[in-house]
Amino acid sequence: IRDWGANLILQYGSGYPYTPIITNYEQRGGDIANTLLRNSRRKQTTVNVDVKAFRELNLLGDIRGRIFLNVYNLFDRRNERIVYGDTGRANRTIEQARAEQISRNEPLRPNSLSDFFARPDWYSPPRQIQFGVKLSW
Repeated sequence: IRDWGANLILQYGSGYPYTPIITNYEQRGGDIANTLLRNSRRKQTTVNVDVKAFRELNLLGDIRGRIFLNVYNLFDRRNERIVYGDTGRANRTIEQARAEQISRNEPLRPNSLSDFFARPDWYSPPRQIQFGVKLSW
């Protein structure tokens, strides 16, 4: 047990603030305040767990080694880093529903609207597993 080690890192975020926007589509609905306060809403909470484990090895003479395993985003959670200002979510926007209504008359598009509005770069990176060996002398 003396040659083993491990770390567990838990990160919790209460959700960064963002500034909401009002689209023309929303304004047709009636009474909406003309001014929205900067950073007046918050994104979803974020949770991330990383694990790092290692074992020290004594090899030949003065040569020492370490084998390690690092797992980032252990539970493969999709944390929303960037959001649409009209909904506060990364996976939906009012503009998509509006564009779907307009595009019904134009069926010959190379990609779908869901492809256009899908933003995988707005989420935290997926699970990453690293295994390695370190030698020192």
